[in-house]
Amino acid sequence: MTYHYLLTNVRLETGFNEINGHIQGTQCDLFTIEIKHGRMVAIHGQSEVQNALPPRDAGGMLMLPALRDMHIHLDKTFYGRAWRAAKPNNEQDIFQMIALEQQLLPTLLADSVEHAQQLIALLMSKGTTVMRSHCNIDPVSGLRSLEHLL
Repeated sequence: MTYHYLLTNVRLETGFNEINGHIQGTQCDLFTIEIKHGRMVAIHGQSEVQNALPPRDAGGMLMLPALRDMHIHLDKTFYGRAWRAAKPNNEQDIFQMIALEQQLLPTLLADSVEHAQQLIALLMSKGTTVMRSHCNIDPVSGLRSLEHLL
């Protein structure tokens, strides 16, 4: 595996397109990114690169920073399950939410690992590379949610 290479034909945003003082889009140009041990070490204009490093073509795709989801509950996801409507928040107080979760969480535990994996795959496919998951530890489900996440 090559740890030092050039990522060519990378589209980066370089400015804004404005109409009447309102941003309507971004300007983009193609660049070459020098990657060493998984980190960007230099950004070169397309015509600037005179280097013997092996190239990898990004195909003109736009490079964006990785996405981070810093508050997710992988232990109680409904992703991949039958659709169900959420109840409006103004109809439930915290005690009603706790009572509802005491009923729901045991039914989700049987296949929570599978559904958590499906949700992780979805997030990763959309660019999320960091997730901080919370999980319930309570008298009804005990440590099972935590064990399933681990």
